[in-house]
Amino acid sequence: MEDPTLGQIDTRLIQTAVIGGRDSDQPVILPEQPHHLDEFVREFGRDDFWCGTLLGGCGEPLRPKRYVTKVCHFAHGADPGRGECHRTSHSAADADHLFVKAHVARWLAGQGDAAQGELRSFGHCHGDAVVFRLRRTKTHLRFELHPEDYRSWRRAADSLGAKAGRIEWVFGRDDALARDMVARRGYALLVRCETEGNDRRVFIGTVTDGKKTPWAPLEHCRMTESGLVTPALEELRAAGAVRDDGLGREPFPSSVALPGGQVVFAVDAEAAPPSASPLHVPGRRLVPGFVKPAGSRIVRACLSLPDTVPEPTEQYVYRLAGSVRPRRPGRVARRGGPGHTGERTAPVHAGRPFRGRPAPALPPGASRLRPGARP
Repeated sequence: MEDPTLGQIDTRLIQTAVIGGRDSDQPVILPEQPHHLDEFVREFGRDDFWCGTLLGGCGEPLRPKRYVTKVCHFAHGADPGRGECHRTSHSAADADHLFVKAHVARWLAGQGDAAQGELRSFGHCHGDAVVFRLRRTKTHLRFELHPEDYRSWRRAADSLGAKAGRIEWVFGRDDALARDMVARRGYALLVRCETEGNDRRVFIGTVTDGKKTPWAPLEHCRMTESGLVTPALEELRAAGAVRDDGLGREPFPSSVALPGGQVVFAVDAEAAPPSASPLHVPGRRLVPGFVKPAGSRIVRACLSLPDTVPEPTEQYVYRLAGSVRPRRPGRVARRGGPGHTGERTAPVHAGRPFRGRPAPALPPGASRLRPGARP
């Protein structure tokens, strides 16, 4: 019979560790209930658990603690000479980058792709992204578990696409990045993990506009020359509702409302204004960047501003005051010379000054640009 006090879980307790050494990438989850812990110890023993460096831990040994009146958990040894551990993530989900790395590698191997995942950090944790390089199909399979802001991701996507060829993106949340992908190819892929015993099972979701996201276990999906294919994606392709290699294409046509006082704008410092535009008029200037209306996805745009308005900078996002009117599309050139291609934009006419706001005015996935180059 389960102890009734187990419903009160102390989230500070360590539930994950690695086995095989301090720098191991083999994660395990300690069961919370004592009878499950007994089975766990019979399988793994007691002396090969570590506060892994890839979990953000100190690398010191951990010991399983068995309790009846509270949840079982890992704990550091009572060594007076041990330094302080600064690990901040203790739950099962905080080891998802290692579970994704292990499960996807086995899944790929079963399909003839001997690829080992590489962990990437953007400042959140040791596994903000997990990347697999598939030589057979010349594809990079990239799981963005904790993505950076939208502008950094767009730059990275353009750069990686130019160097690596095809990239299959799988996102950790349905945010601005995923919605950009939906706009370009009709769908986006998500990843999540669910605890099963002392493991985390990997699921892949297929996001489309206006529909509930269907999820499928990773083992029910396939890796093909055209990318990662879920059962739901098979149906979408059969219906002609999606297109492949959409990242380099313009988004599908859509209507973007621009409600007054509910539109934010961020400068794209690496873009140059279009050389020819109907908004090139005396007394106004064009500023390339990204527009995010409330309730809509992020779109690339050039903002037409009166010369009396101070020049906006990329250190902030801005909320547009007063009326905001869209004009016909044009193209914006990427800085770097004549070899750079343009991308279609929607010029936006702003008749009143900005009210400057700090970066949190944009939602997660489209916030203030943080310094540092991505790999």
